[in-house]
Amino acid sequence: MKKLLLICYFLIAAMTLPSLATANEHAVGGAIGLTKGAGFTYRNINFETGIGYQLTGLPIIRPNEGFVTFGASALYVLNRGEHGIAYLSLGGAAVRAWNNCKDDEYCEEENMSGFAFGPGIGFELRFWKNFGISWELPLAVVFENNTFEGVYPVPNSSLVYFW
Repeated sequence: MKKLLLICYFLIAAMTLPSLATANEHAVGGAIGLTKGAGFTYRNINFETGIGYQLTGLPIIRPNEGFVTFGASALYVLNRGEHGIAYLSLGGAAVRAWNNCKDDEYCEEENMSGFAFGPGIGFELRFWKNFGISWELPLAVVFENNTFEGVYPVPNSSLVYFW
């Protein structure tokens, strides 16, 4: 497990560090959605090429239970206006939740994992000076415990501070 986390950290750093040296737009905040994941988010967009990415994740881990989510999206900006942007996305997210009961007769053990992926279209409204709220409608293919659950158009949303 430690090796897997180390590899994930390395991949995130390898994707993020080169973009810090260029004149890209960066954003941090919170996001939630089937193809975005849930939790803290980092987004980077190069408006010269129109290409960007967004990484989202949230670990909540206790001794006998936990919830971990991670999402990654590739973005392509269709139009950048004075008060917002319109974009296409291709994203995927995974979630893992568990509850291992120890000496608790009222507890019910649970283990669940799931993931979703798919394309979407979205827009971001920018307000004040450096804040934006985005809505995205993906066509998410959803699997739970390695079983196909369906295709759902469930919206994603983000609230970010950008610079």
